[in-house]
Amino acid sequence: MMKSLTWVVAGFFLLLSVTVAGAQCVGIAGTITLVGPVTGAPFTADFVHVFEPLNRDGSRSHQVAHGKVYRDSEGRARCEVNGKTGEPKFVIITDPVSGLRIAMNPGKQTAIVTHHPSSPYAPVQGTPATRAKTAADVQPQGTHTEEDLPSQVIEGFTVTGKRYVNTSESGETSTMEDWYSSDLKFKLLSTLNSTSANASDKLINIHAADPDRSVFQVPEGYTVTNKYCRGQFCNYDSE
Repeated sequence: MMKSLTWVVAGFFLLLSVTVAGAQCVGIAGTITLVGPVTGAPFTADFVHVFEPLNRDGSRSHQVAHGKVYRDSEGRARCEVNGKTGEPKFVIITDPVSGLRIAMNPGKQTAIVTHHPSSPYAPVQGTPATRAKTAADVQPQGTHTEEDLPSQVIEGFTVTGKRYVNTSESGETSTMEDWYSSDLKFKLLSTLNSTSANASDKLINIHAADPDRSVFQVPEGYTVTNKYCRGQFCNYDSE
């Protein structure tokens, strides 16, 4: 199942990320995880990640991260987060066809290529994304409500919306909205408004077509470390 946004709200801790079919970019935290890819819905897009945590003096900081996501018809995916100069700071690629996961550092021109003889990221036909669990899901305290929202158009694509409202026992409320495109099989906009932080992820400049195959390959001149895995056991070598 493909999740396009992960919210983790526990006290004053929040993690916000954008995920594209096998590659998850976290603009502020700087980490990446994997989920199962989706086939038959290729696209290329830029993403804008906004994070506004509450400061001790009552003001809110404003942090913005930018990046790019790619997905092809066979389920390959690439996700990159830009540095301050606008160039990619880190890149992750998942190739379920070849059973590869590639993590690249463009600044150092290094890559770690993980080989899986049977890919754990096997592509599936696109299925609607589901909301990730929040603290309200795993804790019995407080209340939780869900509401379907009228459809709208974002970046030229019709999206359907869902609103989730969590209220703690102390009366603190967090409201999340997800806007999902059935054409792209992806959430184009997700927002959070809460006492501890406001945040949003949005795709822009969307091009619904297969990207060039080269974006899923390690460029020439990179130092490559290969990692061969069977189950939980992995061996390394370099070239």
